[in-house]
Amino acid sequence: MSKEVKTALIAMDGSEYSKFAFQFYVDNLHTASDKIILVHCVEMYNVANSPMMFSAPFAVNKDAISTMLKEEEAKTKIELEKYAKMLKDAKLQGTVKSIHSIKPGEGIVKMSKDEKVSYIVIGSRGLGTIRRTLLGSVSDYVVHHADVPVMVCRPYGK
Repeated sequence: MSKEVKTALIAMDGSEYSKFAFQFYVDNLHTASDKIILVHCVEMYNVANSPMMFSAPFAVNKDAISTMLKEEEAKTKIELEKYAKMLKDAKLQGTVKSIHSIKPGEGIVKMSKDEKVSYIVIGSRGLGTIRRTLLGSVSDYVVHHADVPVMVCRPYGK
């Protein structure tokens, strides 16, 4: 009898919370037949809301915007290399991908559909009710919009 191959999408943002979610997956959910996708969602919010985007005249700032996008691309490459090392250090085979989205939750849900994943693992910062209501929560969005099970991991006592 062959084992069912599951694909786990693990959302990574470089925070301790996402690293905790990855380690939780490794320690509690991973099986040898699993496929792993570590996804880094590059928040385009920072680029879109940069002061350079709103200063006049806009055409003069094309070089500055291009530089800002190149810097973001370089940061993303460094993050992806860190995630590839995490997989290697855990002795796991997997894929590391990035997505660009104004809203990270939407990007994670879209990738989960595109990749036909079995489930999503995501960290939680543990925002209080008021802050989560005002700021929104990526994990909350993913839980409510994903078509697959979502495991929200939060470090004990936080």
